Amino acid sequence: MAERSGYMTQYGRPVYKTGDGSYYSEISRTIVTPEGLVYNVPTVLGDGYVLPDDLSDDELIYMYEQWGWKDPVTSAPLRAFESLQDAEKAAKERSDNMRYIPENKGGR
Repeated sequence: MAERSGYMTQYGRPVYKTGDGSYYSEISRTIVTPEGLVYNVPTVLGDGYVLPDDLSDDELIYMYEQWGWKDPVTSAPLRAFESLQDAEKAAKERSDNMRYIPENKGGR
């Protein structure tokens, strides 16, 4: 399991360091609901656990419905997109603009 690195993103998510020295804070999947809304959902939970790749879209939809379509770490509402292209573009922009900043000394 990864451990906290002492950094967080500007979005309030902890950054984790793996045993091989790589870092991650969020890994998103883009899913389409039965209503046709498209979401980029984080698959990294608060303890650094990454949801398995083999979870189906239906399973992720169920989980995020239970969580009120909010980020399970920051509680920030997830944005619904009207198209897959818009959601994928937003995910790429978020990733490209991700910054790691030191966690507060008394912080989380």
